[in-house]
Order: sequence, then structure tokens, then C-alpha cells
Amino acid sequence: MAECLKGVIVQDMPPGKDNSAPAVSVIVPCYNTAQFLGDAIASALGQTCEDLEVLVIDDGSTDSTPEVTASFLKDPRVRYVRQDNQGLSAARNKGIELSRGEFVALLDADDIWEPEKLERQLTVFGNLPECGLVFSDFATFDDRGTIAAQKNQAILERLSLPEFSQLFSRNNFMYPSTVIVRRTVLEQVGGFDTSLKSAEDYDMWLRVARVSQVAGVTAHLVWIRQHGSNMSLNIPRMLNNEIAAVQKNAAGVSAWALRKRLAKIYCLNADRSVHAGKSGQALKLLVQGLVRYPFLYIDVLVVGIKLLLGGHRVESLRRWLNDNDSLVAKLYWSIYSRY
Repeated sequence: MAECLKGVIVQDMPPGKDNSAPAVSVIVPCYNTAQFLGDAIASALGQTCEDLEVLVIDDGSTDSTPEVTASFLKDPRVRYVRQDNQGLSAARNKGIELSRGEFVALLDADDIWEPEKLERQLTVFGNLPECGLVFSDFATFDDRGTIAAQKNQAILERLSLPEFSQLFSRNNFMYPSTVIVRRTVLEQVGGFDTSLKSAEDYDMWLRVARVSQVAGVTAHLVWIRQHGSNMSLNIPRMLNNEIAAVQKNAAGVSAWALRKRLAKIYCLNADRSVHAGKSGQALKLLVQGLVRYPFLYIDVLVVGIKLLLGGHRVESLRRWLNDNDSLVAKLYWSIYSRY
């Protein structure tokens, strides 16, 4: 049975389920990702930490998302919520509003967790009482297999406890599906910014880092799926929203540091353009970055080499580096960690 709550359809708790709050609330926002959703939900329910609830927030999907979710509703830990399409941030915020756990974990509908993901992160919270957010390393994959395993290993070796200034000064390396946050911290900083159509996660991490300790788990605990519908493929939107997120959180940052940070955003989107096969756009964005801050040597080197190789060769090289333990591969990932 379902009830209406401010225009939202909410699946009632099955009879017999007690109202005691679980340790973790898992928020799974989805919009027309039915082909991947089942894998995501199954990975949440398969956690070694079983004291959880899973809230599937259907943001107005027109595919078979309701049917896919229905197959999991026999598990009393799963709740299904459907609302009119309002965007990713609004869907996550609705999940947070309806959740009951002491900790809130984010899981995008196209990603997959390793079974021990929550258990290992909860251990970090237990060891670090002042910590408000824990993330982990991850691997990227597509229908051809693994693209990059333990993508942030080199970063985490240097930034296992990143501070605000360190998160602000570099491109976002924390994917939402790797993150779990204390509810009290979320209540302090507020929800995801619905005015941002991307980079809303980076904005959230920066706000959390202003008020709380952030910690990383070096193990690869999440699989991030790359496919044709990924939001990061919309490069103009990514660029504009990343700039907005940085400017929003720039209080106390020097003008020169802000110029450098904005330049890195242009270089990052030049990199994305190379992978999208848009060399002209990549070159234009790279120049715009250099105009703002001409001393991004590593960023320019990485994007310049990728421009010379071309998108397809770069993708093949990344897969080779992932499967190779040579000195060249180690050097590449060391450079990447400073990118």
C-alpha cells in the first residue's frame, strides 16, 4: 500500500516491521536507469552490515524502474518513493528527509558496492569520533570491463584526512556512491543545492569539510559504471556548475588561489572533451584555463599528451595502464594523483 506525502508516493513499511532506526540509510536516487538499478539495490542489501534501510527515490522515471524495485520490496529494509521529476539533488534530499539512520550513505542507481563497503567505513567513524564524512577509493568500469582500478590510491596515500583547503584546491575525487555522512553533519550543513545541475556533490563535500573532519578509506569499495547516459558527458553543464560550486564556497580563499582553481576546472573539462572526441573544444578550454592561471604544468602536460594521442588511444592506454604494474604505469598514476 502507498500513501501520498506532499505529492510524493511513498511505499509503506510492511506489516510487522518495527520502527527502530537502522544504523545506515542508503539513498538510491534514480531516473530511467532500470537496466542498472537492480545491481545497485542488490549490492546494498548484500552488505556485511545488515542494519540498514534502502530508500529508492524514483525521480519520475518513465522506464521499468517501478517493476525492478518491486522485486526487492519483499525485503522489509527496502522502501520505494516516487515523485515528479525534480532532478538529482531534489531526489537525494527527499531520501535524506525520509531516512531514519544515524548515517546516510549515497548510492547512485548505476553503481555497485563491494559487500564490506559500509562495515569498513563505519569502523572509521568509530575510530574517529570527530569525523563527519567517510569516502573510499573506487574503480571505473563499462560493458568492456574495468577501466581504472583503485583510481584514487595515489591521492589517498597523501590525503587520507583531507582538509577544506585541500579539497577546494583540486578537482573533485570523491564520487557520491563512495560517501557516507553522519546525519548530524547533514543537518548542520543542509541538503544538496538544487540550483546546481551537476557538481552538487562537490559543493556538499566542501560544506561538510568546513565543519567536520573528512576521512578516506584506501580500499576500492565501489564500482562506478560509465555509460552513454552519464551526466559528466554534458561538458558545458559540468563546466558551468563546477565554476558555480567553487565560487559559492570561495569565502576566505585568496583571489589568486581562486583563479588557479577555476583554471583547473577549465583544464578538467578540456580533458573530458578529449575523451568525448572533441579536440577543438578541448583546445579552447585549455587556452581559457591558461589565461586564468598559466602555471598549471601538470594539467597542461596531461591534457596536451591526450590531445596528441586522441580520445580512442587515450582510452586504450588507460586500460593498459590499469592492467600493468610497470614503472610507466606507476609514474602515470603518480602524476594523475597531482592532477
